[in-house]
Amino acid sequence: MATVQCFQHHIETAKAHEKQARVHEAHACKFEGVASSAPPPGAQDAAAVQQRAHNMALNARKRQLQELKLAEIEYKNAVRLRPRDPASRDALRRCSQDVSSAASAIAGPTPIPLLRVVARYNLALRYWDQGKERSAIDEARAAVRGLEEHGLPPGCARHCLEEMLALQAYHYHQDREVRERLKRHPRSVRCNYGFALTCFDKRQLIKAEDAFVQCKAILGSLGTLALARRKPATPGRHRGAAQEAVAQLAEEADNDKYDRIREDLTGLGDDLQYVRELRELYCEELEDNKAEVLKGTGVRDGLRPDLLPCLRSRFPQHAPSGICPYFAEWLRKLDGIPGVDWQV
Repeated sequence: MATVQCFQHHIETAKAHEKQARVHEAHACKFEGVASSAPPPGAQDAAAVQQRAHNMALNARKRQLQELKLAEIEYKNAVRLRPRDPASRDALRRCSQDVSSAASAIAGPTPIPLLRVVARYNLALRYWDQGKERSAIDEARAAVRGLEEHGLPPGCARHCLEEMLALQAYHYHQDREVRERLKRHPRSVRCNYGFALTCFDKRQLIKAEDAFVQCKAILGSLGTLALARRKPATPGRHRGAAQEAVAQLAEEADNDKYDRIREDLTGLGDDLQYVRELRELYCEELEDNKAEVLKGTGVRDGLRPDLLPCLRSRFPQHAPSGICPYFAEWLRKLDGIPGVDWQV
């Protein structure tokens, strides 16, 4: 067969495939209209009818895509025979665009992945609770960047980042002084308690809990030592009046010291209990929807991750009710955006 005849044959075959593709496209549009239309009042098995129409529309789209791919192959053969022919090259370009459009119609909209963003958001809060400020800020920035890249509202992810930067800057000098004093006097109750308060002021709950536990342990050992010394003074056989008075004063001093330690231990226990309640509220995922064997283990049950409450929820001036007022609204906005996928 001559080159001219081969070229013409490829062009005619491609046009025939395109014509057949348009027929399938018309059928797909017809079935898609039935699938998207509201059922009439009182209609029975409306859901089944719509599902069937959706399946038929999908099959028609697939046949359309097959015909377009065949047309594209024919146009490529024609261009191979006459590479300088502008009409065949334009037809190939147009057909390739139709193939891409048909493939996109079958695949549907590209999902917006949020699983990595959620992981970075939660990891930022966990790093912050552990006192790893630099890592927490890096993860918070990554979470905000991931949301903005997909055109999603950053919401409480940006709130967390802003709050972390503000707390780090505000407590920088105080934190540095407390750490230096603690390094010089690691067994000092005053230094350990000051460090615990600094961590609590920044709402680094895990770090604050550890510091309170350490302070309680040191104070408990001092209380044990004071209790061992708290013994009634036995009058000595050869003691004079002055020696008896000194012994009585030492006994009273030991008793006062033990009483102060006991009061301090009670206060520390209250502080530690309060921090643990806040940690349960803000640092752990919800347990309501978990299986019984997974409750209290920290293992996630299900594919939908839970977003930890915003960092601003821990400060009464930002959240009088205990939860950031913008947190629930931010989640509703994300859920309402088409294509958002929490599992990818």
